[in-house]
Amino acid sequence: MNILIVEPEINGHHLVMYVRFLIRGLAKNNINFSILTSKKIKRHPAFQILEKEKKNIKYLFLEDLKYPKNKTLISLLLFQFSNYKKIKEGYEKISKKYIFDHIFLTTIDHIDKVIPFLGSPFGDKKFSSIILNPKNHLNEYKLAKYNFKKFFYDFVINNILKQDCLEYLYSNDPLFTEYSKKKFFKYKDKIYHFNEPVEINNLKNKKKVKKNLNFRNKDFIILVYGAIKNSKSIFDLVEVLTNKNLNKDIKVLLSGKQTDEVKNFLKSKNCINLIDQKRLVIMNKFLSINEEEKVFGISDLIWIVYKNSSLGSSGVLFLAKKARIPIITSKFGIPYWLNKKYKLGPSVELNDKKNIIKILNKLSDRKNFYQRYKENIHKRSNINFVRNFYLMILENLKLLKYSKNKN
Repeated sequence: MNILIVEPEINGHHLVMYVRFLIRGLAKNNINFSILTSKKIKRHPAFQILEKEKKNIKYLFLEDLKYPKNKTLISLLLFQFSNYKKIKEGYEKISKKYIFDHIFLTTIDHIDKVIPFLGSPFGDKKFSSIILNPKNHLNEYKLAKYNFKKFFYDFVINNILKQDCLEYLYSNDPLFTEYSKKKFFKYKDKIYHFNEPVEINNLKNKKKVKKNLNFRNKDFIILVYGAIKNSKSIFDLVEVLTNKNLNKDIKVLLSGKQTDEVKNFLKSKNCINLIDQKRLVIMNKFLSINEEEKVFGISDLIWIVYKNSSLGSSGVLFLAKKARIPIITSKFGIPYWLNKKYKLGPSVELNDKKNIIKILNKLSDRKNFYQRYKENIHKRSNINFVRNFYLMILENLKLLKYSKNKN
C-alpha cells in the first residue's frame, strides 16, 4: 500500500498537525507514503519536526501557492484556479513515475470552489481530504449570517461530495458534520468529524521559564499563539493592555510568526512602551515543540477572542485543553460554541473593552472564578486527540490490515 500526502502550503499549521500526525500513524503501522509539497520544505522549521516522526521521508515537489495581495472575490477565485492547476500538474508529473493507492489532500479549502466545475485534480484516483473552514452551516446554528452565499456554499459542498473519487471528507467542525450528514444524506458515509490533533507532553518548569522570559512569578500571562495576525484581535488586546484600570500584573505573550500588518503595528509608541515595561513580550518566530511547551507551561489564559472573519475550529483551543489552561473567546464561531458547551472560560464582546478589562481582572486573582474554568478544562485534557485522528483515517482506508502493530 502506498499513500501520497499532498500539502501545497507550508506556512500554516497543517504540517505540524495534520501532516505530522498522519505520518505518525502511517509510520507506526509500516505504511509506505510520500509527500507532495513545496521545495521550501527542507528550509522550513517544521521539516525537523516531521523528520522526528520518520527519517528519510520521500518528498516530491509542486509549484508554490501564491496568495493574492488584495483579497477580492475575483482574486480568490483566480487563486483557487491557479492552485488547482499547480496541484493537478504536480500530481500528473509524479504519477508517470510513481503509483499511489490513495491520495490524502491535507486541506481541500485551497480548491474547494473550483472542484464542482473542474472535478478532482487527481483524475479518477481515490482521494480523501480535510475541509477546515466550511461556512454553509453557520446560518443554521446562528454563528454567522449568510443569505445568498449559503446557497453557493451548499452547492460547493454537495458537488465535492458527489465526486466519485472522493472517499472521505473530514472536518474539525462538529456542527458542519452534523448539518452535512442531514443536508447531504446520500453522502453521509463520506463525512467524518475529528478533534484537532494536538499534543503537549512536557510542560516546562514554570518558575524557570518565567524568569528566562523576564516575567515575575506573580504575573498573570495571556498567551496569543500561532500565526500572529489581526484576525486574532491583536490591536484590541493591546488597547486593553494600555488601559489604566487593568491589573498591572497581567502580561501578554505574543508567540508565533507575525504578519507584516502586526509587525508594523508593534512599532507604534504604545506597543514600544508596553515592551519596555515588560508587559508585552514578543516571540516573532515559528516555535519548536520545546518552545511551544515552554510558552504553554507558563501561561494562565489563552486568548481566542478572534474577529468574525475567523469562525472555524481552533487548534490553539485544543492545545489549551491539553495544557489545562482556561481560554477566553469572542461570541461567535466554533470556538464560542465549544466554549459555551464545555465552559472552558469566559466569552466576551470585542467592542466592550470595559467588560473585557473587568473579566481579565477577575481571572487574574486565580481564585474561584478562574479555578472553575480550570476544573472544567481539566476534565477535557486526557483525550488522545492525535491517536484518534490517525486511527480514524487509517481504519477508514482499511490500512490497519496491512499493519502488524495496529497502533
